[in-house]
Amino acid sequence: TSRFLNVVSLFNGAIPFVAIQFQALKIEEYTSLVFTTVMDELTRGLVEEDEERQPPADRSYWEQRGSKATVLLAEQLLEMVKDFDAELEPKYNKQYIGLSKDGRVNSLIRLKPRKNLLRLIVFLEKSQEIEQQLEQTDLDFEYKKQTYEVQLNKGDIKNHADALKELMRLAYNRKIL
Repeated sequence: TSRFLNVVSLFNGAIPFVAIQFQALKIEEYTSLVFTTVMDELTRGLVEEDEERQPPADRSYWEQRGSKATVLLAEQLLEMVKDFDAELEPKYNKQYIGLSKDGRVNSLIRLKPRKNLLRLIVFLEKSQEIEQQLEQTDLDFEYKKQTYEVQLNKGDIKNHADALKELMRLAYNRKIL
């Protein structure tokens, strides 16, 4: 089974797979075959590759989905990220606003503007040090699925710019290592 999965992973979602298991059952003088589908398709690959296939979103899409105020908050964070790498540009997707560099997706952060708040998602491993830094602020955050998710309201970026910038810097440093 592990060899089969290794071979399947080599194709990395390029070809759909169907795997059928069959058993021969002998009942008295009769033989019966039982076929069972054990895998109908295995889609692998990076999330970013799937997102590249979606029709592009733009700033006005996010202003309608969220609000002008929360898109402005997102742009403030994007400006902070440019301090680490001036070539990083916003990438508007249907699910979130991300970053790209030289046309390639950069999974450093994701921004999800809502009507009254902005969700900042930072890709980092869980760390006591990071959590202590965030707990010193009054920011609402949680850790799930290898990301820190921080909810930001108007004024949070201004009041906690240093902590937010450091959080994004840690993710940037992890990404380039």
